[in-house]
Amino acid sequence: MSVNNKKILIFGSSGFLGQHLVSLLKKDNEIIQFDINSPEDSICDSNFIQGSILDTELVLTAAKDVDIVYHFAAMTDLDIVNNNPAKAIEVNIAGTSNILDACIKEKVERFIFSSSVYVYSQFGGVYKSTKQACELLIEDFDKMHGLNYTILQLGSVYGPGAKQTNLISRLIKEALTTDQFQHSGSGVEERQYIFVKDVVNALINIANSQYKNKKVILLGSESVRISQLMEMISSQLEKDIYKIFKKDGYGIHYKSSPFQTDPKGAIYYKLESPTPLKDGLRETIKFIQEELSNQS
Repeated sequence: MSVNNKKILIFGSSGFLGQHLVSLLKKDNEIIQFDINSPEDSICDSNFIQGSILDTELVLTAAKDVDIVYHFAAMTDLDIVNNNPAKAIEVNIAGTSNILDACIKEKVERFIFSSSVYVYSQFGGVYKSTKQACELLIEDFDKMHGLNYTILQLGSVYGPGAKQTNLISRLIKEALTTDQFQHSGSGVEERQYIFVKDVVNALINIANSQYKNKKVILLGSESVRISQLMEMISSQLEKDIYKIFKKDGYGIHYKSSPFQTDPKGAIYYKLESPTPLKDGLRETIKFIQEELSNQS
């Protein structure tokens, strides 16, 4: 599905997913960017509102006459969230409530929320709890006000533009700058990594009516251990990288599967042509190499 001739508001537009979504949608739609941080120059040619989702009036003003709202604005790094629980609860939950209220008042056609498969896990700490709370809020706003929503529950996303708190981006940068990999864990932990461009295509497609008022799970097609991931990065860089495994510090992260509870009612999103991990890594490595070159 393509989204055309819509007025689209993207909360968290300067973040990892937000930037990629803006770039893909801006040609055929009117885009309003909303973020506490300024956007990159390459995506600043659409309307931009700088502010916090805790600013109720600003959020309401931004939502005026909007067709679709995408909500990525949140504290998302597990370690940062769990070290700052009160702030994370305020931003992630109260901020989402402000956005939902604005969607109802402005009669927004569709609200699309970026959640996480951590909602099914016994791990994740406060981060998981805020995502669970937001999902419950969204469902309650539907019951009370008839909100048209879609919740996308994401696995581990990677790709160009990710923060250094993103595992793959961090490992690549460490390999390029220190010839070392450092990992808090044993390396046997598994993930199904999803390339960011696949995620953004899914975010556009779930605006289709068949995904209305659904929870949609999106995972990568390849399961890989972190030790294997390190070998893949080393191979693409064509050099040996020294591995350092720190046995502690992985306690709040799931080891191989987030699904300790049954995802009842959720549907799995099937990517038609998922980006192979080796290809996504190649593109991400190139991006980080260019980024480091520009900094020097």
